[in-house]
Amino acid sequence: MQGGNDIIHTPFGAVSTFAFQHLAFVFDGSTVTTYLNGMAAGSDPWSGALHMESFKLGMNRTYNRPFAGAVDEVHIFSRALAASEIAAIAAAGSVSVCN
Repeated sequence: MQGGNDIIHTPFGAVSTFAFQHLAFVFDGSTVTTYLNGMAAGSDPWSGALHMESFKLGMNRTYNRPFAGAVDEVHIFSRALAASEIAAIAAAGSVSVCN
């Protein structure tokens, strides 16, 4: 994962192809933590605020290509979720917070 002011991404190879994956990114004001299937997969310091006006989900900005897959049940919370909350949402699967 790369921190900074404009890009967050998962480590190369972390997400499997042809399988459901639960991804979560938590920003606590100074660090962005990536969760994969309910478990912390990495974290990086982040300087400044997250800017939602330029938020792009599923974009490979290096090659300017969109994500070649499906994105479902996107949630943006107004607070940093605890690790236990991320794990519970991931474990709920298709009966997650939307249902």
